[in-house]
Amino acid sequence: MLSGSTQERQFRTALQITNCSDLTCLRGLETSDVQFINQRVLNMTYPGPQYGFGSTYWGPVVDGKFIRQLPDQEYKQGNFHKVPILLDHEEYEGYIFSNDSITTLSEETTDAMNVFPSAGPSFFSRLNQLYPQSAYNSTFFQRQAWFGDVIMKCPTYYVATAFTDMAFNTSAVFKLVFAAGSQLHASTTPFLTSKSINFPGANNATLADIMSAYWISFATTHDPNPLRDSRAPYWPSYSSGGAGSAAEGQSVGFSVLQVNDKSIEVQADPDNSAACDFFSSQSRVVLG
Repeated sequence: MLSGSTQERQFRTALQITNCSDLTCLRGLETSDVQFINQRVLNMTYPGPQYGFGSTYWGPVVDGKFIRQLPDQEYKQGNFHKVPILLDHEEYEGYIFSNDSITTLSEETTDAMNVFPSAGPSFFSRLNQLYPQSAYNSTFFQRQAWFGDVIMKCPTYYVATAFTDMAFNTSAVFKLVFAAGSQLHASTTPFLTSKSINFPGANNATLADIMSAYWISFATTHDPNPLRDSRAPYWPSYSSGGAGSAAEGQSVGFSVLQVNDKSIEVQADPDNSAACDFFSSQSRVVLG
C-alpha cells in the first residue's frame, strides 16, 4: 500500500518522462507508449525508496474514499465481509523476492531502507533483534525471513485473528502452512490447480489428492473436512485447541495445519509471534 507522497512522486516521474503536464495527457497516450513509459520509470527508480528488491513499484494508495484506511486498520475495526475463510502460506515466502547478491548487513540494511522508506533507526534495530544474523546461515536467508513475514506470513495471522474475533461463524476460519514441494511462494500450485489428471507437476501424488480435496470441500461446504480425502487428517478451525474457556481468556488455540512432504499435523500458529506483533505495531511504516 502506497502513501500519498509516494504516489505523487511516481506520478511526477511519469510526467517527466512523457513530457506531459497532467493526467489528461497521460490518458491520451497509446498503450504501447504507456508500456514503454512503465519500463523506463522502473529502470529509473530501482533501487530506491518504496522500491526495494521484491516489492512492486505501482500500487494502490489510501485516498480516504475508495481505499479509506490501511488494510490492517480495516481488519482491526471489523470492516470486512464476514464469510468462512481459508488461509495459507508457504514456508519460504521471501525466497524468490530476495536478492542473492546481498551478502553484508550494510547491503541488507540499505535494501530494507528502500522497502521501508519511512522507517527510522529504532525500527531497523528492532528488526535485527528479531532476525539476528546469528540465527541464519547467510544474509540472504536473514533477509528472506523478514521479507516473507512482512508480505505473506504475518498478514495471514492478522486476518485469521480478525475473523476469529469478529466473524459471524468464528469456527469457519482455517489456516495452513505449506512446507512441501519447493516450499517457495506459490508452491501449492502444482498440488491444487493442475490442468491434467493426477497432478503430474506435483512431486507427491497422494499429497495432491489430499490438498485438492481439502480445497474442494471448503469451496462447496465452507469447511475443508466433510469431503476430505480418506487419508487426510481432520483440519481443525483456527480457534480450536484453546487451553480453557472464553470466560478464562483461553478459548482460542491458534491452530494451523502444518503440511510437510511426509506428514500432516496440527500445530500452534508460528506467526503468532513477537515479529508479527512488531510489524503490526509499525503498520504505518510497513504498509505506508
